[in-house]
Amino acid sequence: MPYCEKCGSQISENASFCPSCGAKIPDEINGNNGCVTDESIYQDDESGVVFKYNSASIGGIIVACGTLAVSVSTIITQGNASQHKFWDPSDGTYITPGYNPGSITFFVILAILALIILVVSIKKLRIKCKYVKCPYCQKTTVIPCDAQSCDCDVCGQKILITNGKPERFHYKEKE
Repeated sequence: MPYCEKCGSQISENASFCPSCGAKIPDEINGNNGCVTDESIYQDDESGVVFKYNSASIGGIIVACGTLAVSVSTIITQGNASQHKFWDPSDGTYITPGYNPGSITFFVILAILALIILVVSIKKLRIKCKYVKCPYCQKTTVIPCDAQSCDCDVCGQKILITNGKPERFHYKEKE
């Protein structure tokens, strides 16, 4: 098993970050072979702040973009169809084959909803986090800065954040 270059702790072969100090493990040490792990969603910046990428937001962005593309395409098709009017001598009116005003209304509303989902997903894509020591396993873990509670990335225990400090999550016992 390899060791962390920063603190010397023993680390697993597929770790991207040291569970003791949180240091990033270089690719030639971790032997990750390009596999996607939970640790790969973190990004350190120069100021010591770590950002966590929200995979649900990535899915929301993909779905919103697809929905937006279909909606805009349908609106354009309906708009083009409305330009081709033909005289119907039996009714004495103009007809527009393939044009449906209800369809345009539906897809305009769908496009607006897709834009809202896209904006919200982009805003929640990166979450500002910080390194803290888990009160259970005493290893370094990453928690969102504005979280009131979260799970430890190392041991999985629920951590309660009180005044910015991690504490054990105590449940009231039945009397």
